[in-house]
Amino acid sequence: MVDELHVDGFRLEENVLFHRTSRTLVLADLVHNVGRPEHGWTKFYTRTMGFYDKVALSRVIRWTAFSDRAAARRSVDAILSLPFERVVVGHGPPLGAEGRDSIASAYSWLRTS
Repeated sequence: MVDELHVDGFRLEENVLFHRTSRTLVLADLVHNVGRPEHGWTKFYTRTMGFYDKVALSRVIRWTAFSDRAAARRSVDAILSLPFERVVVGHGPPLGAEGRDSIASAYSWLRTS
């Protein structure tokens, strides 16, 4: 069984999928996990945008893509309440046991505002 959750208040129209049997969360643009790119421009860009060597959301998306932060906060909280054990991301390699903490950390700015 797969559950689909819409991320409200997010202009990129993100939907998150949760596969209950495998306890896997699948998302596209909610976070980036590109590691430590070596190419000069990519390294510069990921550092500038705040997701070099960490799971995070691009600063540009963070600053411009949220039309309703309260609604987005509720959606992120609902996602974090799911019993997932791994996360497949659209931008980078999958996350294992650290997935929940990584997403919570990436959205700490939204969840405390």
